[in-house]
Amino acid sequence: GDVYKRQVILYRHLRPEEDPEKGLTAKDPTANISIEDHVLHGSSPDVKSKYISCSETLSAARQFASKSYNKERIVKIEIDKNTPGIIDIIPLSDANKEWTDTGRNFSNICEEVLVVGKIPKECITLLSN
Repeated sequence: GDVYKRQVILYRHLRPEEDPEKGLTAKDPTANISIEDHVLHGSSPDVKSKYISCSETLSAARQFASKSYNKERIVKIEIDKNTPGIIDIIPLSDANKEWTDTGRNFSNICEEVLVVGKIPKECITLLSN
């Protein structure tokens, strides 16, 4: 929707192989996966997805990170729909109404927002603990 025409600040817990100095891209930008399947299975190494999961708040990103061995790497992302490389920004608070309880609960806990496209390095700040 139109909710993200203005600039939005999001947070992401980085995977070990992600380098914020190179920008962020999805595991497979051409993957054909439903948003719900991404939410339920996107963290699995063998699941290909075109979505980059982010959280609306730092506390939600930290909660997600607390379930990982790689806790310290959280980035702040400042983008809007006009940011070069950004195709779409999808808040899941609306999208998840038809989902199973598991998917809806998980996306709500993480305050999840999906980004489609490439997040440029200029929009990313690595936060310290």
